[in-house]
Amino acid sequence: MRYRKISLILPYLIAAVFITACQSTPPSSTASKVQSQPRAVKAPAAVKRSSDGLQDIRWEIQTIQGKKARYFHASPYLMLNSRFQNLQGNTGCNSLFGRYQLQFSQGRLSLNSRATHNSCDHALAQEADLMDALQRVKRFQLQGKTLYLLDERGLMLIQANQR
Repeated sequence: MRYRKISLILPYLIAAVFITACQSTPPSSTASKVQSQPRAVKAPAAVKRSSDGLQDIRWEIQTIQGKKARYFHASPYLMLNSRFQNLQGNTGCNSLFGRYQLQFSQGRLSLNSRATHNSCDHALAQEADLMDALQRVKRFQLQGKTLYLLDERGLMLIQANQR
């Protein structure tokens, strides 16, 4: 009977020892050393804006294949990041991302883009048109603060204004 009581209590005692051992604090000399060491904080790198007038600029999409771009959950836009050669933006509902190749002096631009898949039934047509247009872009023209993305034959696919 006595052994039975001990066998019932013993697991609780062992568990209590492990719990308190895990919660112990380091000696005060170690704790003060840890707290007194300064932590290095890296300042965020400044984003350099490209001087070509195309990259590192937020381009608000105005028209997509001749249709007025609409605002759904966000304003449709594109941005070409010169540092990493990546594309980011929004379709009006979903985020855009991808890569691009630019030959600025020749007016050549090709985009490889994807979009997230949030459910936006009301924005599906615009998103499909935009994704189709982005895949067909081969050229670009800059006129002041307006960007024209064109297909291989020079037909306008997307018009965007600098924000």
